[in-house]
Amino acid sequence: MQNQLVQWVEAKRGEQSIRQFSKGLSLSHAYVTDVLKGRKPVTWFFAVTVAEKMGLDYLDAFQMAGLLPVDPQNRG
Repeated sequence: MQNQLVQWVEAKRGEQSIRQFSKGLSLSHAYVTDVLKGRKPVTWFFAVTVAEKMGLDYLDAFQMAGLLPVDPQNRG
């Protein structure tokens, strides 16, 4: 199963190339490609960067990445 944060990023990226998208995140093309293709795990660093650059709440990013458990009382 693909990581939920990766799914979200891919949906938001749309038709933009990974190279252009990586540049917008200020991350290397190779690193972003490896994360999106599942060759490298989604890290705290990647989740923070995505949250900051794409306007996503940090806790949502961490939960979507599987880095924090989902709180059933507050967040889906």
